[in-house]
Amino acid sequence: AVILSMPFSPLCRPGCLGLCERCGGDRNLGECSCPEPTDPRWGPLQGLAFDL
Repeated sequence: AVILSMPFSPLCRPGCLGLCERCGGDRNLGECSCPEPTDPRWGPLQGLAFDL
């Protein structure tokens, strides 16, 4: 029961940006070069190209 009451991503202070989920970099020191995660449901559409 104790583990369920703990936050999933604990922060050191209220204004903390936390750590990057992919590389573990401190997001308070700057941005990392990891790409933004995309919704996997959009995966099949990534290969499509549109001619406008």
